Amino acid sequence: MTFGDANDALVVNTSGRYLLQAKIQWAIAPAGWRQFGIAVNGLFVAVDNQNNDAPSGLSNVTQDVSVTLPLNAGDAITILASQGSGQVATSLTFSEGAPLAPLLQANRIGPL
Repeated sequence: MTFGDANDALVVNTSGRYLLQAKIQWAIAPAGWRQFGIAVNGLFVAVDNQNNDAPSGLSNVTQDVSVTLPLNAGDAITILASQGSGQVATSLTFSEGAPLAPLLQANRIGPL
């Protein structure tokens, strides 16, 4: 697995069956929809859609997705996130109190 900086993607080096996991935490934001997912070669393979009807300031919204599927050498794995609150919504994840970018993991779990 390598990171393709030009397209912000994990690129598969060895064909096989992979477990893909991704997570995002949206900071406290106005009500509205959130969509988060994993894409392979630009097509969603796992997606979570949420409608956050809570008033602004009540809580963060966390979304996580996972999928197991066969991938070929050269496949590009990305995460896609969008929201429709009508305002800026910030994504947060935390590791020992430090904010990080959204999480994407890819683990080869066997041959094709």
